[in-house]
Amino acid sequence: CRHRGTTLYYGKVEEDGIRCTYHGW
Repeated sequence: CRHRGTTLYYGKVEEDGIRCTYHGW
């Protein structure tokens, strides 16, 4: 998921990479 210029605060790090919780991907 592209965070659209937002910080990684809205995403969480997982084994497969960073999942964006803001966009639900």
